[in-house]
Formats: sequence, C-alpha cells, structure tokens
Amino acid sequence: VLKWVEEAVQASKVHLLSTDRLTSGRSFWQIPFDPSLKEVTVSLSGPSPEIGIHNPLGKPVKKGSGLNELLNIENSAKVVNIKDPGPGTWTIQTSSSGRHSIRITGLSNIDFRAGFSRKPTLDFKMTSTRPVQGIPTFILLNTTGIHLPARVERLELLSVAGDPLKTVPVKPFP
Repeated sequence: VLKWVEEAVQASKVHLLSTDRLTSGRSFWQIPFDPSLKEVTVSLSGPSPEIGIHNPLGKPVKKGSGLNELLNIENSAKVVNIKDPGPGTWTIQTSSSGRHSIRITGLSNIDFRAGFSRKPTLDFKMTSTRPVQGIPTFILLNTTGIHLPARVERLELLSVAGDPLKTVPVKPFP
C-alpha cells in the first residue's frame, strides 16, 4: 500500500524551478501558483541554507502559520513545504554562503514536458532536454491536465542558473 501511495504522489509531482548556483548569494523567485497546486516544497542544499516564502499579499509564511519544516541540517540543507498554498504570485527567497542547489516542486494534475530539436518534430525521442547555443531550435511542448478555457500562451526559457533568457510565444498544434 505504501508503495502505491508513493507512486501516486510521484505521478502528480511537478517541477516548478530547478537551479544550481556556483557561488554564494541571495535569490528572489516570483513564481505563479495556479489553483491546481495542492502542495509546494522548496529544497535548498548548500552551506548556511535559508528559505523565506511570502504569499501573494506579501505576508511572510512562517512555521506554525502554514510553513512546514521537513528537514533542517545545519550548514547543509533545508526543506520546507506549504500545503494548499492558494493561487497567485508567491515570492520565494533563498540564500546560501557557498555553492548551492535549489529545487521547487509541487503536487498538481497539471504538468508539461518539453524537448528541443533542430527540426520540427512531434516525437520526443527526437528531442533533447537542452538547446544548443547559437543553433536555431524548435521546442516540442506537451501539456497534461489543462482544460479550456486555460491554455499555454508563452514559454520562458531560463539559464541553468535560473535567469530569464527569452520568452517565446507558443503555437498550438491542431
């Protein structure tokens, strides 16, 4: 039974942000949460990890008022989550005193898959997970769980460090 529950949870796990930073520093992420998100988890691994979360009204979410601390290993890693966060643009602040990794995931029935290729294709086997700089590239995007009137209008491409590179319009395939 526990194995089934684990697989069911993994099936609805969506990746909201994943980035690796080579140096210390503080980052601010403005992440839109849609009504389908049932839970959001923020993981930070690196020295002196700190995570701050503000709801769409700008109010900090703290332990005891919606924030659950799942893991706190001093000078190594921190993991927090929020259940039923509510829709809107949330602000997530992370900081570390050295090289660190940030992963933000959620539980939702809405997800997407993207692949990059040099030629137009409808076959994900013909795509790769990252584009090659300087080469014209096509993007194959498959969404699941989205129902009208919702639709995908644009795709924002980020660097490996999580910095915005370009926003491109999405054209639906008939």
